[in-house]
Amino acid sequence: MDETALRAILAHKENYDLEFKKAKASYGLAKAHDYCAAIANENGGYFMLGVANDGAIVGSNAFPTNWNTLAHDITQDLKIRVKVYEVNTAGGRVIAFDISRHATGVPVQVHNGTGKFRYPIRDAESLVEMDQPTLQDIFAEKEDDWSAQVAEGVVLNDLDEKALRLYRDEWAKKSQQPERRKTPHESMLADLQLADGNKITNAAVLLFGTEQTLHRAIPDAEIIFEWRNGDNDIAYGERRNWRKGFMTAKDEIWDVINARNTTFRYQEGFTQRDIFAFDEDSIREAVINAFAHRDYSITGRSIVIKASPENFYVENPGRLMPGITLDNILDKSAWRNRLLAESLEKVNIMERSSQGIDKIFRRTIEAGKGLPTLNVNNDPSVILTIPAMLKDQGFINFLEAIINKRQVTLSSREIIELEQIREGAKNKNLIFKDKFLELGVIEKIGQGRGTKYILSHNYYKYVDDAGHHTRLSGLPREVKRTLVTEHLKKHKKVTNQELQEAFQNMSMQEISTLLKGMRKDGLILHEGSRRRGYWHLAKPDEV
Repeated sequence: MDETALRAILAHKENYDLEFKKAKASYGLAKAHDYCAAIANENGGYFMLGVANDGAIVGSNAFPTNWNTLAHDITQDLKIRVKVYEVNTAGGRVIAFDISRHATGVPVQVHNGTGKFRYPIRDAESLVEMDQPTLQDIFAEKEDDWSAQVAEGVVLNDLDEKALRLYRDEWAKKSQQPERRKTPHESMLADLQLADGNKITNAAVLLFGTEQTLHRAIPDAEIIFEWRNGDNDIAYGERRNWRKGFMTAKDEIWDVINARNTTFRYQEGFTQRDIFAFDEDSIREAVINAFAHRDYSITGRSIVIKASPENFYVENPGRLMPGITLDNILDKSAWRNRLLAESLEKVNIMERSSQGIDKIFRRTIEAGKGLPTLNVNNDPSVILTIPAMLKDQGFINFLEAIINKRQVTLSSREIIELEQIREGAKNKNLIFKDKFLELGVIEKIGQGRGTKYILSHNYYKYVDDAGHHTRLSGLPREVKRTLVTEHLKKHKKVTNQELQEAFQNMSMQEISTLLKGMRKDGLILHEGSRRRGYWHLAKPDEV
């Protein structure tokens, strides 16, 4: 690993496959074992010493004399392949650990007892002991990789020369080995484990097969595109389908989608920003994920792409992989077709250990289009919906202003949580609320069980919509008390249900808290049962 390769890795943010530690003076060997094991127990990745959380090189004096023995020691302990590099830069010395993924069905254990954990795993920015369900999910990975199986009756001549050549050129470029452009196709396939002699794998057919080959060998490997003029239209305005090697199909798919693209021109001060309905990076990522993760054992189904001026949909046959849920899909990844995914990674089409969903969510929110959605159907299929219409660019400009003023960064998870607050989702269990409150991005409304969080008055002032803030935050407490009192002067009594109709932005819990406070202060009394009773003034003759 040289400095160029190092900086390419440091350009990415910390995640389950990438960890930075400053370690300026030293670093414990036991902790290094733990982090290597934890990253291996995900999908492999990198562990860097001498790097700050933001990816800046600060330099490390860790393992000054024995760094070159670390690879052997850790590999012997963890029973996986770990490479260790010393990279000297102008910013300082970096020790880089390149960690392979755990073997299929075998979780990585810290054997020598040097670490704090037996089966460590990442949990946000911390290490924890792997729980039993996660262990079981890894043990369940023993299932054979369908993409690595031999496609019966397919030989080298059944593959498309153009697709093979495109892949070979990208392989040489990504690996920084230009001589690979001269590698014979048969040798390249063997090197990549995509073929063994004349035995061609399913992954190779999906990547390089001609239309005739796919029709014969994997007829359900089809991608369908449908354009509709509106989300609710039953009939499609255009339909295209591809049953050919993905290396030649992927750009054609994007070109067809892009032909329907539109641009929103947003004025920001003296600058105009162009926002596309269909963001190329997000759309390509969504299509690639569907191609790599679909369950090809399901017959009679295809990957279906639907687009309209309002939304972009990808419906992918299959269920989520073991250990992946709608709650953790932004943080964890698992491969249904490992050989296929690894082949895509080698030519920079797919990231090493990310499903790309995180990138799609962040880019969509940052474009001011709102939150993408994921749904799992019983048929089975997974549907990703990416909004195409501009919703609230002012929200993103407000966040950018806060970020620039306070010199802070927001992770994808934080951006998503803020968007959920903007959209009014239930938010009692916010992970980052303390940070948001400190930044002045959100504010707390109510107390106890009635507590909720909304975007702060600073935001509504920024977008010149103070009235919306008032509707969300509700009237001040004393104004509400006055309204209740005035109602009782006129109508003599009021029920909880009547008050809820009057204060529609308040929950029943908030109304109950308001009334109990008035009773405690001797202003009102309650008559009758809890459900059917009513409230009246405590001293009607004095008002």
